[in-house]
Amino acid sequence: MVKSMTGYGCGTSGDESITIEAEAKSINHRYLDISIRLPKEFAALEHGIKKLIQKRFFRGHFDVWIKVEDAQQNQKQLKLDTRLAKAYVDSFVNLQQELKLPGEISIDFLANNSQLFTTL
Repeated sequence: MVKSMTGYGCGTSGDESITIEAEAKSINHRYLDISIRLPKEFAALEHGIKKLIQKRFFRGHFDVWIKVEDAQQNQKQLKLDTRLAKAYVDSFVNLQQELKLPGEISIDFLANNSQLFTTL
């Protein structure tokens, strides 16, 4: 007779293009309660994972975390929209002249404007 439903396990699998990490823990619980955390793009797999757990267990609280890392995601390139950056600078220079405001437009101002950058 099983006296405890408490357990923990983790594992990693993958290749040069993708790494998948899974972690699961369970504790005693009167009913079967399953909590699964997946990346958004894998949300469709949640039902199947729950079914796998339900086949083997009829009670316990289960927490399951799955993390997927795409190696290509780490190789993304940052692209600056120079036309938009120039338009920002020109607009603020014109505003500065029109309102006779002191100061200069710095690279920090442009670097903090996320609309100027896209990732590829």
